[in-house]
Amino acid sequence: MKIKPLYFCLLVASSVLFALESPAYWQQVIPDARSVAMGGSQVAIASGANAAYWNPASMYNTDFISLSNASVYGFYNYYYGSVGTTLPFGTVGISGMYSGVDGVQNTAYINGRPSLIQTTSARYILCTLTYANKLSSLMRMVASGWSSPFVDDLIFGANIKYYNNRLFDTTGTGFGFDLGLQYSLAKTLYLGAVVYNRLPINMNWSNGTSEVYPQRTRFGIGLKPIPDLLLSMDIDQDGSHAATNYYGAEYLFNPSLALRGGISPESYSVGIGLNLFNLILDMSYSTPIEANSLDSSLRLSVGAEW
Repeated sequence: MKIKPLYFCLLVASSVLFALESPAYWQQVIPDARSVAMGGSQVAIASGANAAYWNPASMYNTDFISLSNASVYGFYNYYYGSVGTTLPFGTVGISGMYSGVDGVQNTAYINGRPSLIQTTSARYILCTLTYANKLSSLMRMVASGWSSPFVDDLIFGANIKYYNNRLFDTTGTGFGFDLGLQYSLAKTLYLGAVVYNRLPINMNWSNGTSEVYPQRTRFGIGLKPIPDLLLSMDIDQDGSHAATNYYGAEYLFNPSLALRGGISPESYSVGIGLNLFNLILDMSYSTPIEANSLDSSLRLSVGAEW
C-alpha cells in the first residue's frame, strides 16, 4: 500500500501542532560558537556541521566535519563533533556531544562542621543519527511522478538520538526522535520548524527511577534585507510556559569574515567568524542578562565544510 503525499504532509504538520500542547523539558547546551553569537536563533538558518542540533532538515546537501569546545568559567566544559555527507538518497550525518564537570563534591555536616563525603563527576552524552532530503524526493519514493512547486523547495529532516547521562554513581539512558522542516525563498526568506522529542524520551536511571523529556517545538525565520546581512528570530514553545524569543544578526564583510550579535532570554552575545579555504573558525562570548547568573562563556568552534 502506498502512502498518499497529503497524508505524509499532514503527519509532519500534526507533529508540530501536537507538541505545542505538551509540557517541555530540554537540556539546551548550544554546540557551536556561531549559534551562541546569534542568540541561539538557528532553526531556519542553521546549515552544515551543527545543523542537526537545531533542525535536522538544515543539514541537507552539505558535506562537513566539525569540532567544537566551550567552557563556562572554566568549570563546566562540553565538546561537540559531527561528520556528514550527501548520498544519492539524501544527506546522512552523525554527531556527538559530551558535556560534564569534574570534582563535584558531595558534603554533609558532621559534628557541626561540613565534611567531604565523596568527589565525583557529572556528565551528559548525546549521540545523534540524522537524515535530510527534499520532501519532493521522499514523495516520489512513494508516489512516482508526483510534483508540487512549493514542496520542491521544502526540506525534511529527522534525528534519532541516544542519551547516556551520569550523576554521581547513577547512570541514565534513553532514546529520542526529532522532526524538522526548512524552506527558503530566493535565498532571501528562510522558514523553519522543528519538534524535539516527537516521541517523549523516557530516561531510565540505574537506581530504578525514570525521567521524561517531553516534546518541545521551535519555529524560526531568517531574512536577508541586503545580500550581506542576515537577521534571524526563533520562537520556542514548550506547551506549559509562555513562548520565548531569540534574536540574532550576522554581517559578512567579505566571504572570509563575519561579525555576529544576538540576544536570548538569558544572555547577550557577540562573535566573529573566519572562513579560510573551507576551514571555519568561530568564536563567541556571551554575558548573562542577570548579574547573579554564572553562565558567561567563551566558545571556540573549528570545522570544515565543502
